[in-house]
Amino acid sequence: MNLSKLFTLESLLYATVLFIIVYSSLQIKKTPIPFGATITYASMFLLFYVKRKLILKSSNNNDVPLFRILVFGCLVLIFKSLQDKSTFEPIFLFFQVFLVALLLEHASKQDLRLSKIMFVLFIVANCLLIFYERKTMTVLLWDSEEYSTNRNDIHDLAIFRSSGFTGHPVLGGFILSIVLAFIQMSKMKQNFKYILTILMFFALLCINSRANIGMSGLVSLYLFKDALLNKKHRFFKVLAVFLGFYFFYDLIATTDFGGRLLNTESGTNDESTMARIEVFSFTDYLTWNELLWGNFYLVEYLMLIMGLDGIENGYIVIVLKYGLLAGSILIVLLTSYQWKALRVYPKDQRIILFLLFILIANTNPHIGHSIPWIFWILSYYLFRPSMEKATHKSSYI
Repeated sequence: MNLSKLFTLESLLYATVLFIIVYSSLQIKKTPIPFGATITYASMFLLFYVKRKLILKSSNNNDVPLFRILVFGCLVLIFKSLQDKSTFEPIFLFFQVFLVALLLEHASKQDLRLSKIMFVLFIVANCLLIFYERKTMTVLLWDSEEYSTNRNDIHDLAIFRSSGFTGHPVLGGFILSIVLAFIQMSKMKQNFKYILTILMFFALLCINSRANIGMSGLVSLYLFKDALLNKKHRFFKVLAVFLGFYFFYDLIATTDFGGRLLNTESGTNDESTMARIEVFSFTDYLTWNELLWGNFYLVEYLMLIMGLDGIENGYIVIVLKYGLLAGSILIVLLTSYQWKALRVYPKDQRIILFLLFILIANTNPHIGHSIPWIFWILSYYLFRPSMEKATHKSSYI
């Protein structure tokens, strides 16, 4: 096997630094390799320096939405710094999203090929860690000491939630659902798709996130669409799919896997469901000035005054942090970037991938941070159809 065809030293450096960027962006408090924000940005600027000639030479209209995000990010950063000189969190969202997307936009085929291999291995390792955590009922990595203490005191498998490399089950489920959808819509060989789908769906059951399990289950139906419509061996394909879904249903119904999915108290007695509804009354607890300009302390303030464990709606989190004015513009810029980027996909796949992110984000607080956006961008660039072979319009503008 000629390894030079698979990767070069430059592509190996590219993939390695990209992995460091992704790993350090998770900002896990308990981790064997404590990468932080400094390592993240040092890695990004190193990669940008290595690829500077290619990026500057091949700059195109695809970069325009990214530059809009960067420019707006600079303005918000200046404003937030004046509002609270100790607050520099805006840089994490705007600059990481911009730089990671720009680096991937101008990556070579070898860079992307090796990065894809490393990314898939990372996802597989994440799933294996999730399985181990559930088996031992121990959260190994976490994003806060308080979370690890509460989670490791649980002795009921039906409500225990693994976290994996993300350090939090809600974020972990979000990322798995997004990556799984992109893999299912990719040109990857069907056998690999089936294997990864089963592996990641089991991981979602261990994470025990109902919204992600339900939505990923529906999206997974699309994976079997072409196979079922093909008349060749249709009976055996339908039978295999039916048995597969029955197996997962029986697993959920008769074991502790995905225990919260069939929670008999779901509905008005379900604290998690009610919290997602109650959070929409957040404006009742804010002054007009706080709502308009936002502040990073407002998330913790509302959690305390409303008696919630979290603000489980990412778009509300963005509004609280950046204010109604800047937050709304940010949501429009990022969402517009997603919709335009997905033009390389057929219409049905584009709609599915777009709506999946929005629906999960409405049940998840983490899009107020850079991590879900980085994983979305990674999944998009590493698994999107070949630009040269795309038959539909892919221009962003």
